[in-house]
Amino acid sequence: ERVRTPVQIDAETARLRPPGTLVRAVAIGASTGGISAILSVLRGLEGFAGFPIFITQHLPASFQPLLAEQLRRAIGLPVVLAEHGMPVQPGAVHVAPGTAHLSLGKSPRGQVLVRLTTQAALHGSFPAVDPMFTGLARIYGRGACAVILSGMGRDGLAGAQAVVEADGWVIAQDHETSAVWGMPGSVEKGGLASAILPPPQIAELIVRQSQIVS
Repeated sequence: ERVRTPVQIDAETARLRPPGTLVRAVAIGASTGGISAILSVLRGLEGFAGFPIFITQHLPASFQPLLAEQLRRAIGLPVVLAEHGMPVQPGAVHVAPGTAHLSLGKSPRGQVLVRLTTQAALHGSFPAVDPMFTGLARIYGRGACAVILSGMGRDGLAGAQAVVEADGWVIAQDHETSAVWGMPGSVEKGGLASAILPPPQIAELIVRQSQIVS
């Protein structure tokens, strides 16, 4: 699979955007080879994540509760399987169920809520990363931080564009540590990434930028 991914890009010469200086929420999208990368990022955020975290991992529906349980056992952050209408919890990890895409909305009083949708996704994945990133951009704007990890295809590219257009920012996993550099590679090739890093350094960057007073 690595042979079929886009050619490796040197992070020092890539077209990188400035990193954001505000982190109100983080959304992480991944596919093939993504679970270990997700764990690495989340472990790096332990003790620092006062913001909500959203996860979409390409898996069959029956495996999503197992993923949530695996994360719950492995990290020191609250982990919930997302349900429609669920209030978003600061400092908690919200995992997309296998029966719907995870998106976001607001109540009439302005409370951020989980919205689950079943419309066809741009690249056919279910659950898909694009609806999550698009919802993140719509609700959190400049404070939206999107992370795209190892995976085949281009799911997340359109959502990353929405994040950038909302003045949020995007981090892509580097080629060397990705099992498949399709999803992060497409974001880099689109000029949407603010950084291209291995998972532990992704967490370090998020923590550092979240502590900037702006």
